[in-house]
Amino acid sequence: MPKVGIVNFDEDGNLHTNVVTVTKEELGVNCWLPARFLGGECDRYYICKYAEKANCKVSPSKVAREKAEHEQLEEGEELRQDLICALCGQAIVPAEPGDRPYSGDPGTACEGQPICDTCYDEDTCEPAATIYYGKDNEDLYLIGSCRNETEGDFRVKWHSTDPWRGYFECESDEYVEVFTDAILSGHESEEMLKKLYDKVIDRFEEEDIDFARVFCRSSNSSNTPGEEKK
Repeated sequence: MPKVGIVNFDEDGNLHTNVVTVTKEELGVNCWLPARFLGGECDRYYICKYAEKANCKVSPSKVAREKAEHEQLEEGEELRQDLICALCGQAIVPAEPGDRPYSGDPGTACEGQPICDTCYDEDTCEPAATIYYGKDNEDLYLIGSCRNETEGDFRVKWHSTDPWRGYFECESDEYVEVFTDAILSGHESEEMLKKLYDKVIDRFEEEDIDFARVFCRSSNSSNTPGEEKK
């Protein structure tokens, strides 16, 4: 593989010579900033069209972050959409040079889209769905806008009933729906649903059938859709 020699000064003014190995594709990118190979900051971080092909090691400079935040673009420049968070719309700052952003998990609204660290970490604070496998009430698995802790067993879909309201629904290729209903807090149907729920759970246990209990969020604060899947 081709090798590139780079001579640069460090912060103390000392001269260094570095040799890096590159691929033919990386060698063909017309950028010879030492930071591209050795790490460092770059003003063009959010607008460079060749960063991925070049396997660039840079991180955004203060100028680059301000330019992206305020969209201070010159003619012909475009922000790299793979570095803009699909949830908050902010430019994504890597924790370490060369780090790639999170990508929305399969089965979420942001599947495959770039997500910043903060949005990814806080995504399940208000989950779209909560899943319990089997009779276990301790371990729960959440699905948010970009995180799916079920590893693809379930996916969520938003159904809009009007411009302001709606509800989430879970779908699965691994489980079939046995019954579903809306749990209305304080309503007389709550007790009836609990009795049905207990009977189904007991029968699943008797027959040694794997099942999951799915609770999806709706815009109605007193209404939670519940589903039983096996």
